Amino acid sequence: MARLWHLAVVLTLAGGAASFVTNRPEAWQVADTSRDRLLALDVYEHFVPNVVYAGRALAAGGSALVWDPLQHCGQPFAAFNGLWYPLHWLLVVFGIDVGLRLLVASKLLIGGLFAYLLGRDLGARPLAALIGALAFQLGNAATHVASWTPLVLEPFMWFPAVFLCVERLLRAPSARCVVALGAASCMALLPAWPQLVVFLYQLAL
Repeated sequence: MARLWHLAVVLTLAGGAASFVTNRPEAWQVADTSRDRLLALDVYEHFVPNVVYAGRALAAGGSALVWDPLQHCGQPFAAFNGLWYPLHWLLVVFGIDVGLRLLVASKLLIGGLFAYLLGRDLGARPLAALIGALAFQLGNAATHVASWTPLVLEPFMWFPAVFLCVERLLRAPSARCVVALGAASCMALLPAWPQLVVFLYQLAL
């Protein structure tokens, strides 16, 4: 029974993530002319051009991945654009159109799963923890940053994982908890959007 429930949790959260990326095509439009407003400007003016640049740099041998001479009279490219974040390679494998949706859906799923585990760890009943996870996964904050740029969504989705590690570390300190906390914090930093990570450290530590 427990395995069936865990499977139901995963499928429910996966369905929530999939519903966002399939039923919200306007989330990645450049502009909504009917309302005269910009929607996903950062996706198309920052995120996608850097993905294209990374692809061309890889095709040219990879040396331009270290240093980008085209920005600010030159700047480190990989460190500033989240190149080392593992899920960004979905864009390389599946292309920008499909990869972007898979990237957003996978992050919503990861955030939802850790939110569920955090709820259970704090004493919530399974159904209550699942509802809380859905509220985090598909709430205003998550869907807003998901429509903004994946670079902001990714550290935000690691918040529940860091909080879960902190809770377990406070309850029963161990080397395993320390390593898990370090790994979760590192994953939050790799997308190269440290502003949210500062808030995360303030809340968690």
